[in-house]
Amino acid sequence: MDLKELTVASAVSADVVSAPIAEAVDRVALSHERIILTRDGKPVAAMVPLADVAALEAIEDAADAEAAAAALAEWKAAGRPLGSTLEALAERHGIDLRARDA
Repeated sequence: MDLKELTVASAVSADVVSAPIAEAVDRVALSHERIILTRDGKPVAAMVPLADVAALEAIEDAADAEAAAAALAEWKAAGRPLGSTLEALAERHGIDLRARDA
């Protein structure tokens, strides 16, 4: 799995973290463990294998597609037009698109 395929807010090299964290990274990567990180006894984050992240993103993508399909069906059922071009919207609202290209 390529890290570039995942939506990642930030990434930190396992080589620069402290030994206990590096050991936890090894447990997650090699043994596919899931580790909960706590602060003051409360869970604040999780370390999970990349396969879990990919699976979560696939679930999220499917949910997004389902929500989009439902919204489109609702839009169509209401008899609304399916869309407008940027140019048509700009004209309707008095926006000169040539000004943006200058």
